[in-house]
Amino acid sequence: MGTFQLDYQLDPNEPTGGRYQACYQQAWDLDPYEDQEAELLDMHFVYGETVMKVIGELMTVLGRPIRADEWELGYDERDDES
Repeated sequence: MGTFQLDYQLDPNEPTGGRYQACYQQAWDLDPYEDQEAELLDMHFVYGETVMKVIGELMTVLGRPIRADEWELGYDERDDES
């Protein structure tokens, strides 16, 4: 399992001026010896005002707790207005 990247993204429509977000992707791994791309089965975006809210939303999607070494925090400098 990979790491969940939690990003803080500026959002002028949010009262706080931004929000945290993360994406969970589930893929079907094809034969690594064949020249094929993995097939994306499912993708969920979750959002929240705090890191803990986003982790809680991810736990709901995954159906299990998220370990401390399974996530990292980043900052997305894109502004939705531009």
